[in-house]
Amino acid sequence: MEPEELASQLRRPTGEGGIEIGNVMNELNGCMSSFVYNHMNVSENDQILEIEFGNGKLIPEILNKATNVSYTDIDLSDDMVREATVFIRCL
Repeated sequence: MEPEELASQLRRPTGEGGIEIGNVMNELNGCMSSFVYNHMNVSENDQILEIEFGNGKLIPEILNKATNVSYTDIDLSDDMVREATVFIRCL
C-alpha cells in the first residue's frame, strides 16, 4: 500500500483495505487498549464513550469489566461501524 493510501486508510478506513487496516490496528493497539481499559476502574452502571473504536473487536474487553455498562461509540468510518455492528451482534 502506498503511503498516501495508507494514511487515508488510517484516517478513515474503507473497503477491503480498511477492513485489513482495522485488523492490523487491533493487533498493534491491543496492548495499549487493554492497559487503558484496566486502569479505567469501570464499575457497574458506568457510561462509557469511545471515539474511533475501529472494527469493535476490542469492545468486549471493556464491557466485561462490570455489569450493566452503557457503551456508546463514534467512528468516522461507516465501514468500521458496520464491521463493529456485525461483530457485536455475533457475540
